[in-house]
Amino acid sequence: MIHSSGVHKWYFREGVFDDFFRIKPKPAHQVDDPRGLFYAPKLAAANAAWRAVTADPRRLRGKSVKQALQEWLEEHAAEYGLLHKGKPNATGIEDIAKVANWRPNGGAPATPGDLPEPNGGFGETIPLDQENTTSGSLGPDLDDEIPFLSPWG
Repeated sequence: MIHSSGVHKWYFREGVFDDFFRIKPKPAHQVDDPRGLFYAPKLAAANAAWRAVTADPRRLRGKSVKQALQEWLEEHAAEYGLLHKGKPNATGIEDIAKVANWRPNGGAPATPGDLPEPNGGFGETIPLDQENTTSGSLGPDLDDEIPFLSPWG
């Protein structure tokens, strides 16, 4: 007789998952659940830092993406086991920030005052391009070039 735990192991080993035995692994998007089978604390920290920094643009003011990520990771180091002798592990935090960094070339983003003003704001008229004298977007008088055939001959 096969014990149910042996069946569970065989099902898992063979990649068979069903609702009866309830042995489905958690989906990959739940990688940040500490109770999950595939929990990776550093990956969870990178995901959480990325979410926090992208959700709050104020975190990027005057900082590079990596600096903003590192700051968030230092604030939450204890939650993700990123402490060494009671202090945030600078090397680990830097490595995680590199992984979550969507702008690896570096540099702080432009502050709103540094951005050029776009033309044509509310109530303003954008000047027409004087070089573009074509009528419409397809050019002048395209009807002259298109042969139309009459269904009657």
